[in-house]
Amino acid sequence: MTNSPTVRLAAVVSLDGKITKDSKVHTREWISAEDKQLFHDLIAQSDVIICGRKTYRNMRPVMDNTKRYVVYTKSPASYRAEARAGSIDFTDAQPSQLVAQLAAEGCKNILITGGGAINTLFLQAQLVDELLVTIEPVIHGAGRPLLEEYPPGQALQLLELKQLNARGTVLLRYAIAH
Repeated sequence: MTNSPTVRLAAVVSLDGKITKDSKVHTREWISAEDKQLFHDLIAQSDVIICGRKTYRNMRPVMDNTKRYVVYTKSPASYRAEARAGSIDFTDAQPSQLVAQLAAEGCKNILITGGGAINTLFLQAQLVDELLVTIEPVIHGAGRPLLEEYPPGQALQLLELKQLNARGTVLLRYAIAH
């Protein structure tokens, strides 16, 4: 019997697979109200939210202060003034070490909402159980991709396909075979 937490990776992308429009436009400025609600629901269901440094900077104004956040950065010590033990932690730990630590602390549900680098790290480490992708009906043509590298041979099983609004925003939810 395992005490492994459920790890979900959630992202919103444009139809051309971009998680940002460009470096100046925050995701929350181009996503639908339905995806915003989905994201808030996922946060409410999670014990810990893992993100990257840039995502953290963009999320800070709308963070749920009742939740624990773990932020990936190459230099955690430079964020010492912002760290709040058990609330906002900064790390450069390997994903497997972090998930094992969180499991040992009793975390049951982990949400990853990182940038392309963080998404890639956790998928390559085969730690993600579910992948939730909301596709917004826009084409950016530029911006950051969902993944920096594509994990080879990652088998997915569609669990849910749901149209979220009349504009055509779609949620895809997949289980990831390990």
